[in-house]
Amino acid sequence: MNKLLIPRKKGPLLIIAVFIVLFFIAILLFLKIIKSFPKTIIQSFHTDQLNLVRTVAIAIQRSMKDLDKEITHLSAEKDLQQEKPKAYAKLFQDFYRLFSDKINSICKIDQNGRVEYIYPIVEHEVDKILNDMPCIKQVFRNGKPSISNCFFTKSKDYVILMSYPIFPLEGADKRKVIGVLCCIIHMDTFTDFFLPFLESEKLGMQTESSVWIINQKGLIVYHPDSSLLLKNYWDIIEKAQSQRRYRKAKSQKSPCQDLRDGKEAFGIYPFWGKDQELYAFTPLVLDSTKWLIGITTPYTSLYNPIRDNTRNILLLIFILLSIFFSGGISLSSSQ
Repeated sequence: MNKLLIPRKKGPLLIIAVFIVLFFIAILLFLKIIKSFPKTIIQSFHTDQLNLVRTVAIAIQRSMKDLDKEITHLSAEKDLQQEKPKAYAKLFQDFYRLFSDKINSICKIDQNGRVEYIYPIVEHEVDKILNDMPCIKQVFRNGKPSISNCFFTKSKDYVILMSYPIFPLEGADKRKVIGVLCCIIHMDTFTDFFLPFLESEKLGMQTESSVWIINQKGLIVYHPDSSLLLKNYWDIIEKAQSQRRYRKAKSQKSPCQDLRDGKEAFGIYPFWGKDQELYAFTPLVLDSTKWLIGITTPYTSLYNPIRDNTRNILLLIFILLSIFFSGGISLSSSQ
């Protein structure tokens, strides 16, 4: 009878030794993957975030630029020189029908700051004096188009104004502003420029992600949480920093300075002072108005699936090695 290459008594010991070696190799490889995997995932996620907000910013800017051209053309119409609304009412009605998906109403303000005509017609708005509004003052003063800051009207509508000068086509002083053409845009209408696009293009974005717009002074122009509208983010974060619940790591860079400077920014930061969030912001330039549009996602919504998958992979490795070990022992015993 031929001698066994491996003595029967040493077979189980060899299998155990092989199992231990394989187990440690698997653990070392696993730890190496686990160390680099979250970093790779986060970098990829940041890239997706940046690409998303850049695409949205470009789409908004193009849409607003097209609207700007149309309003500029309308403001140069000869009929707008007339003080009687009948002369230009049809122009307004036709314009509104074409761009009702982008604007909510259009009005003409005379040189005294009085609303001469508005369409769709709102009786209580006619004859209202608006020359105390900063954007209207600015148009009368420098003769250039202006986009207002967001504000709440008395009827609780959250709006922005796009205001354009009306110049006389005849006469000596053709640069004298004789009126203002004003388009009122509800922010609900404005967000329709990008929210449907975001829903279709979210790619790997988590459902907990929030898209918001902030200006360089920290004013929150848009946020899904309406209670934050027109709140100053710098004040919110300053208040959070004074409380014990603030959880910013010492080595963690704050995005606040980049946002103040109107620069693109991305990273991880406790945006509301408590939970860490992944963020990406990019400039959104509308004429002379500069905002930043960004997306923030709770870190836990990205990390928890990674952690759960890590546990599942570790369990799977352990089960496979256990099967190999048990099979080896059984094979050795049968010999």
